[in-house]
Amino acid sequence: MNTNDIEAFVTVVEYKSYTRASTHLSLSPSALSRRIQSLEKSLQSQLLIRDSHGITLTQSGELFLKHAQAIVNKIGQATREIRSHQSEFSGELTVFSSLGMAKLVMPVINDLSKNAPQMTVNWVLSEGRQAQLNRVVYDVMLHIDTPNDCEMIGQYLGDVELDFYASPMYLAQNGRIGTTDDIDRLGIIYSSADPDATKNWKLTIGGEVKIIELKPRYNVGSPELALELALSNHGIARLPKFLAEELVKQGKLALACIEPQQFSFAIYAIYPSREYLPKKSRLFIENVRLVLDKLGSSN
Repeated sequence: MNTNDIEAFVTVVEYKSYTRASTHLSLSPSALSRRIQSLEKSLQSQLLIRDSHGITLTQSGELFLKHAQAIVNKIGQATREIRSHQSEFSGELTVFSSLGMAKLVMPVINDLSKNAPQMTVNWVLSEGRQAQLNRVVYDVMLHIDTPNDCEMIGQYLGDVELDFYASPMYLAQNGRIGTTDDIDRLGIIYSSADPDATKNWKLTIGGEVKIIELKPRYNVGSPELALELALSNHGIARLPKFLAEELVKQGKLALACIEPQQFSFAIYAIYPSREYLPKKSRLFIENVRLVLDKLGSSN
């Protein structure tokens, strides 16, 4: 049974005319007739008698009408509520990201609490990889690197710069990265959310960018854990600058490479639909973009 057929039936009864009902529904009279016939076939009962005197309800039609009107009213109410939900800064916003990204965009949460006090934010922590999407219902995911699923909508937001860090004590005892041979003798802390990822680093050595295969001492699933290991004198970690820069100022971390490194990864917002993206999701995405723009201009 099709809800469009039910609406057609109710409209014909209300207008007492196929012609006026078809005009109201933007249908041809023949298309409207087919909907009524489809409904009658589903119910295996005639609902309307149409003759030269107009439209008359059968006994089955009278019985079905009150249920049909209730269905149409409920659909109308649900439609109005959904459209209001889409256009307002209210309800729940579910965000999926890594802990590091959550820390980075904390100013967005502060802004939402002021501008959308009726909105509840559910933040699901993971490493922000698209492969994990099937485990969570989300409004927006902050995704690291270019999305690979063409069924999802991916909007580029900005870049986050990376560098290589270790504790000053570790570097004093073991030295910094200056050649490819240094990689083999130093303790490498490798961070990736993908356990099957190829373990390598892109490094500038001798003025050239090189891809160096790694034999890590530590394999970890998040940059936050890599950061803790680096702070505890366990080796060298590649970290987002926004996680490390304040610790560098405090003297708890130091740059681990002799040559300057210029690398970054892209951040994308992933969401299920561009056409029906709620206003609250648009607000969140635009504010994250502003945070990343500000971060890029300060580096």
